[in-house]
Amino acid sequence: MSKLMTKVLLVSLGVCWAIHTSGQSTDDPSLTAYLHHYQEQTGMRFSYDPELLEQMEMPMTSDSMDIADFVAFVEGQYPLRVSQVDELYYTIALAERLYSISLTDSIDGKMISPSQSVALVNGQPVASTASDSTLIISYKPTPTDQLEIYALGYNRRPVSFDQLINSRSIALSLQSQIIELRGVTIEDYLTKGINMNPSSQSISIKVSDLPLLPGETDGDIFASLAALPGITTPDNRPGNLFIRGSSTDQSLILFNDIPIYHRGHYYGTISPYNPKMVDDVKVYRNGFHPKMGGRVGGALEINSSDEPQQTLSAGIGSNTLYGMGYAKLPSKNKKIGFSIGARRSYPYSFSSPKLRSMSEMVFAASALLDSVGNLQEDIKVIFEDYVGKMTCQVNKNNLITLTSVYSRSDVAYQVSLKNSDESNRIDNLGLNLKWKSVIGPRLVSRLSATSSNYQFAFRNQITPPQSGTPKLPETYSTNELTDFRIREEFSLDLARGNRLQFGLDYKYQNAYFDYQDINTRDTLVQTRSSDEYAHTTSPFVNFEWNSSKKLYVQIGARANYYSRLNDLKVAPRIFMNYFANRQLTLKGSTGWYYQYLSQVKVLEFSGGGFDNELWLLADHEDARIIHGMQSMTGAILNLKSWIIDMEGYYKTADNISYYSAGRFSSRGQFYFASHQMYGVDLLIKKQLNSRTSVWAGYSWAESKIRVDTASDTRYESQFSQPHVFYVGGALQQQGWKFSLGWNYASGQYARSFRVSEAETSYYRFVNRLPPDAPRPIDSYTDLEDRYPAVHTLNLSTSYQLPRTAERKWSATFGLSLINVYNQQNLTDKAVRAGRPTAFLVDRYAIGFAPNLMVTVEW
Repeated sequence: MSKLMTKVLLVSLGVCWAIHTSGQSTDDPSLTAYLHHYQEQTGMRFSYDPELLEQMEMPMTSDSMDIADFVAFVEGQYPLRVSQVDELYYTIALAERLYSISLTDSIDGKMISPSQSVALVNGQPVASTASDSTLIISYKPTPTDQLEIYALGYNRRPVSFDQLINSRSIALSLQSQIIELRGVTIEDYLTKGINMNPSSQSISIKVSDLPLLPGETDGDIFASLAALPGITTPDNRPGNLFIRGSSTDQSLILFNDIPIYHRGHYYGTISPYNPKMVDDVKVYRNGFHPKMGGRVGGALEINSSDEPQQTLSAGIGSNTLYGMGYAKLPSKNKKIGFSIGARRSYPYSFSSPKLRSMSEMVFAASALLDSVGNLQEDIKVIFEDYVGKMTCQVNKNNLITLTSVYSRSDVAYQVSLKNSDESNRIDNLGLNLKWKSVIGPRLVSRLSATSSNYQFAFRNQITPPQSGTPKLPETYSTNELTDFRIREEFSLDLARGNRLQFGLDYKYQNAYFDYQDINTRDTLVQTRSSDEYAHTTSPFVNFEWNSSKKLYVQIGARANYYSRLNDLKVAPRIFMNYFANRQLTLKGSTGWYYQYLSQVKVLEFSGGGFDNELWLLADHEDARIIHGMQSMTGAILNLKSWIIDMEGYYKTADNISYYSAGRFSSRGQFYFASHQMYGVDLLIKKQLNSRTSVWAGYSWAESKIRVDTASDTRYESQFSQPHVFYVGGALQQQGWKFSLGWNYASGQYARSFRVSEAETSYYRFVNRLPPDAPRPIDSYTDLEDRYPAVHTLNLSTSYQLPRTAERKWSATFGLSLINVYNQQNLTDKAVRAGRPTAFLVDRYAIGFAPNLMVTVEW
């Protein structure tokens, strides 16, 4: 952990401890405390729920009340009924009471007529009457019910349990629905729990509502995203997400505002997030809000709940890859919530069928294959992740959260062909402190401070083949990223439903790497190192125009001053939606984006043949500032049980850093290329009934690379898959869930730049050979332009044993099958160094992979 992160952690914990201490104190004692005192004074005895009465504030009153006055006081002050059992013994329980609710407009503060209002309990209207100024309902509050107030032309407003048990008169401020046209949501966009917001042009995934998705029972975040149109995983690893052609490093991934730099556990095959600690995920495929920057592709915002936990909940679970657990608990006054989650893989000795299938995919064409292509058995894999969060509702206007996240992936193995021991490890540690403050009826402040550290380390120690042979120096590569960022954002609600957002985003970043490799033929040691830092200051502004019932426009800009190159750039962005009618929405967007930290393409920074690429800050020599542009136009049709969504897009990304060889060498050099991506995404979804949905999707895409050379060379992108088609369905029946999906995709482009370079080197060497000299392996003559198409069938099923009044826990059992018919899908051919020239080795996607899951929660 860096010194900076340690300081931030200590300061944050000090702030939160002060908040916790102040939050626990109150001017008035709780009813529980007063009852305890009253019993000692009078000799009376009461039976009650101490957790319930602890939430009720007891105003200072006389200790001299007799029992009749005390009963009248309690029943008049709270929704409680006091019943006498005998002369000295009483019971206290929740009871029905009358509530008087006054409503005002959140913008102008004017009273809302109660005659146009209704009270809803769990979504169903309840009886109410209206006076001149208040809505009156008779209601017995319970912690599990959700009471909401709805007024014509306004959004629903929930009434908290804390409000209901402490006050008869409740004042609520409602937001006009015209303000929320920006948040009109198309629910169950793909299936239950996946919703589309046309205005922000984002897709929201409510993790707790997700049904099963094909091939997935554990709620893996990245695996869920791959089901969305326009998001692909060309090599079948969930963490290697390509959002409309943008490579993984070009998409921004935030976990509670903490940047995540690695692709997932075990080389991107498992998401590094405990799904039980995630509340929702927002996916941006067409650009994103000006408050976010630093990437030219898409964005993922992964968030846990900011609401303080009201009840204790916990769970433990296990599948064939890892074990997990979580706990969420409130403080006594319900104003502070704590949550913690953990996952960890099993000991080395345990290897499940799914883990073996994943290993065969991960290590294909790597140094872990023996001379006949068999995978070694002595691979040691450890991965783990931990999340902790504290949420403090200081008062109704101030909310503070503190989040920490840590993930580690560690792989060790022996390469018999080289007689060497190798290992690589990835650590990602982050801390975030957020403070939301409601300054006034229209003005909200959001402050976010984040510190994070990412480390990648590879080590290789070669043992000399003969005794007395000098021991070769260690081969290693290390890449470390440290950043600290702070963002202040203000949101101001204006008249007629418009909104102005503005603020400042500051970021400090340090990128360090150290590299040493050895050419075993001539024992030439190749060393590289760099230690760069930069400050990026980014003011931003965004205006949401929402005055029209038909048209919504969001226009903004983000300026970026990058200290390393003394560079200032402005990135304007615009999003538009036209609500033609209740069923049809037309949409479009365009914007400019800049990226200052990126990965070097082609370069294998670690050994063993893995695709861990080097992160570098833009310095105009080895890495440049990437310029990106994105445009989209489309329409979404939302009928009674049908959703049809089509979007066409065009994207560019310039100044992407490449290296001319797979490893650092004296002959290698950096060069730069431009990417051009365009395509169409189509989704058709049919809701057959409340329990069953089916969907079909098709994506057509092209991705080109133009190399910045004198010959202006152009290539098809290796990861380009022109045609992707998928069909799927989900069924929920009582406690059972089923899901089935079939995917078909064009093969990747075979003659990529890396392969073309190796082919050129091969023929250059062959053409210099004498006519009768033996030729090395020819991997290129019979190589097609594209690899064969790939297709898989995936299914999942689960059953939940529900919680009951007698059984205070629930259990879920699940089975998932990936690649049911065990199709051998050739993803690509990897270029591997050989003597005298490089050759190609096949790499296949994951084969048949079963997985069992069980979770117990209470």
